[in-house]
Amino acid sequence: NRKYRLSTVRSQSVVLAAPLWLQAAPLELRLCIFDQPFSPMTFPDGCGHSLELLRRASASQPVAIRQMVAPRAQCMTRLRSGEVDAMVAAFMPERMDYAAYPMKDGVVDPARAVGNLTFSVSRRRDAAVRWDGKQFVGLGRQPVGAQHDMLHMDLLRQLNVVVDDSGADLERMFERLARNRVAAVVTEHGEAATLVARKYRGEIETLPVAFQQTAMYLVVNKAFYLRHRSKIEAYWTAVGQAGRTNDYRQYLNEFRPHR
Repeated sequence: NRKYRLSTVRSQSVVLAAPLWLQAAPLELRLCIFDQPFSPMTFPDGCGHSLELLRRASASQPVAIRQMVAPRAQCMTRLRSGEVDAMVAAFMPERMDYAAYPMKDGVVDPARAVGNLTFSVSRRRDAAVRWDGKQFVGLGRQPVGAQHDMLHMDLLRQLNVVVDDSGADLERMFERLARNRVAAVVTEHGEAATLVARKYRGEIETLPVAFQQTAMYLVVNKAFYLRHRSKIEAYWTAVGQAGRTNDYRQYLNEFRPHR
């Protein structure tokens, strides 16, 4: 059931809160996270790189984040309307009408990102199609599977690739690949590698050259940002600082997603 569900996660840590000595008046922020794993950034159970980073940033800036769970497209819709205050997403200029990003000198500031995502190409083992870092080779007019609301759709269109977005989620896209309905799929690298190892070992392979890499940000509803500009700016800065600590880097090395 893909109907929008806006719910507080009660079985896990609901509030990513600041230490007690900072909790006099924390800024409350409703964060929409996806109801499906967005590896390694967010998971419905409250784990993930970006959520951990936000917790750590709250050690220096009193922000209490209330997790709300919804389908991916609904998170963006609710961010636009103001029903939620923030979500984790990539920078897209068209979102600037209703969303605020950490900026520096008029451009988005990667030093205050919550992390980076790498997207890769997967194919059936020993298939002719490959990705050389700039273009597909041996593809012709065969379709490539991708999720329609993902950032890399723009690059696929620029490459004049035939796109099949009928596989709404990762499992369905790889089923279509295994059945020769598409020649390749573009997905987040870690998700693809995990699924191949679990279900398609020896049948599907993920190519070593990255398709695209992009920074991910804590994106804030513009009206909410304007009401709390100084606190949000300080929190974005704290996020960037927390991401450069040795402790957080060790966490990244040790992180294992719940599957």
